[in-house]
Amino acid sequence: RAWGIAVARMLRSNRSLRTVDLSGQPLPASHPAADPQEEARAVGVADALGHAAARHWALERLVLSRLQLPDACLEALVAPLAAHPALSALDISCSSVGPLTAAALSELLLR
Repeated sequence: RAWGIAVARMLRSNRSLRTVDLSGQPLPASHPAADPQEEARAVGVADALGHAAARHWALERLVLSRLQLPDACLEALVAPLAAHPALSALDISCSSVGPLTAAALSELLLR
């Protein structure tokens, strides 16, 4: 959890990054336990990352491949990006795109 929050803080403080590549990193949200509280914390980390990336308007490319995020975490991360003015590439390969994420992705693609 601390790792994901640290990345979110970095995105808020560094306004010049154009590409962020977190591929294959052991993001705590990647494997939430069956415990509902742990899953809620994982979704919270993903949400913090999504909102930080959404406010980072220089960001053009976000690579999240091989994180193996479950649908609820991926949706929490992707949904805030719908209003991002410059994001042109989003790699979420090897994650679970279910109905929640599909809805968030449709908003992102239709902007």
